[in-house]
Amino acid sequence: MKNFNMITPEELERMITDAADGLLSRAELKELEKALEAYPGLMQDYRNIMNLPDFNQAFGHVESYQNHQHVEQILDSIRQIDEKTTFYNTTVVWFKKYALAASLLIFALTSFFYFSQPDILNGNISYEEFYYPEEISASEDYASYLDDWFEQ
Repeated sequence: MKNFNMITPEELERMITDAADGLLSRAELKELEKALEAYPGLMQDYRNIMNLPDFNQAFGHVESYQNHQHVEQILDSIRQIDEKTTFYNTTVVWFKKYALAASLLIFALTSFFYFSQPDILNGNISYEEFYYPEEISASEDYASYLDDWFEQ
């Protein structure tokens, strides 16, 4: 039996958990209750925990819900996986496929929205302007002004 007289409150809390799980004998439970008399807060927690209803009655036993054959089938299928079909290789292959599809989709959507602009549909912009947009700078304005002045 353990000596419950020299136990810290943290150890008592762990022992309360063990008692709630049914890991302590009747003699250990009595000694625990005697040690808890020095800590009224822990004693109240212990009583509250011990008065909780048994959840196995409400939910049944866990063993009755396990399907051993199904678990074995899953484990067998995991064991049969080749080196080629590891998770890493599978994710790399699928990432490449989806990355290519996503980039093509982005390209198609941006092209659609670019060509659906009203200026392009009305013919106000030529195809050369797509590649060489016309930007008039101050130097070009001055050069055209000088050309016009010399021609006069």
